[in-house]
Amino acid sequence: MKTAWCVIAVVVILCLVWLFAFRSRPIPEGYHLTEYTAESVDPSGNKSNPSGGLQRTRPAKKPQSEDEIARKSEEIFQREMEVHKDIQNQKFLDALEKLVEYYTWTFEHDYESSKGVRGSFALTEWRNLVNVYPPAADKLRELAAQLEDALRTIPISKILFDQKSFREDMTQEEREAYVAWAMLREVCNFNDVLGTKERTLELLTDLSKDEPELALSCWRGAEDTLYDEKAYDLLQVFIPDLNAEYEREMNRQRYVLSRLAQIPMPAGAPPISEERQTERRRTTTRRALQEHIGRLLDFGVATGQTEVVSELAKRTAEEFPDTADLFEKYYQ
Repeated sequence: MKTAWCVIAVVVILCLVWLFAFRSRPIPEGYHLTEYTAESVDPSGNKSNPSGGLQRTRPAKKPQSEDEIARKSEEIFQREMEVHKDIQNQKFLDALEKLVEYYTWTFEHDYESSKGVRGSFALTEWRNLVNVYPPAADKLRELAAQLEDALRTIPISKILFDQKSFREDMTQEEREAYVAWAMLREVCNFNDVLGTKERTLELLTDLSKDEPELALSCWRGAEDTLYDEKAYDLLQVFIPDLNAEYEREMNRQRYVLSRLAQIPMPAGAPPISEERQTERRRTTTRRALQEHIGRLLDFGVATGQTEVVSELAKRTAEEFPDTADLFEKYYQ
């Protein structure tokens, strides 16, 4: 009997030693530890990594040259293009891994080329996945929280970011401002998908108090949320001069609208008559100015700058007569 108990004790000790060694060893390169907080079951009845665990990702070899990075960026982009089909086929975990891989890789290595996709098509796939797969919301919330914490606590110069996004003539201060803007933009987009826009406003409020220079350098990453949520008290911190902001926004709209006429039609598309082209420009101009100049004037009215607003509305109507009816309500 005593011998049997000794054998059992030895077995237990060996199991504990093995378990400790496995749990404490570093995660091997090429793997990541998923941390889903809620158990998930696919419609097929198969559990999809319900409690987290060691998951194989992509090959462990890290690309070194620009060519290798470009090739991997293309591979990851092609995998991201599979996400829509994965969701349709209820391969939710595959879709989640591809989205996380795309967002994390391109932020560090290919942001400038990917920012259009990550802010539109890929963000739509996040929204679609979150609607049918709860762990996707958990992961997106985790990614947003990591970016929020980094903005609050980590010097921007320490953030790993795609160096190709910087112009050669940019100062270090301008580069850090761009990285901070990109981070806040991601937070804003993620919170928009999650329905937690208030977190974006809380973050900007905290930064405006604790890191005012950082907040001023990056707030435009959440500009749409500030206007959509009518956070006018906070906007006043970032727009002290309504006239200067109007000039900036009008210059931006003039540039965008001038580019509209230069966009070529797709190959094989039927030619558009001059009349249709004129109507297209008119419709686009009205929509752009109503959205961007209109919300700025609404901010001016809400903050008691009615005389300035009236003058700016008249100037807009004079420059773009087709929009006069949109801005008459601001006249005094």
